[in-house]
Amino acid sequence: MLVEAEYNHFDFQDAQYFGRVRYADDKNGFLGAVKRAFPAADEKHLVILVPKKGDFESRFGYMLPWIFGSFGIGALVVLTMIAILGLDNKEPEKE
Repeated sequence: MLVEAEYNHFDFQDAQYFGRVRYADDKNGFLGAVKRAFPAADEKHLVILVPKKGDFESRFGYMLPWIFGSFGIGALVVLTMIAILGLDNKEPEKE
């Protein structure tokens, strides 16, 4: 089979890291192949890893904008709560 020949000649030393399959179409294809090869396999406990090339750190290329965006959303929520509920402007009573 073509897939087995590809597996036998694959250089695993060339892969930088292995990532989980997350997309439904790809994952369903892999799970179907596993079920055909191993009918007793439990799909709920399978973790499918595929080799990835490139730097592992480059996966987080857009992290900085997400940090500022999350902070902005959080600040907006807090300011909206303060605007709606208002602040207690009473001074504490002195004895």
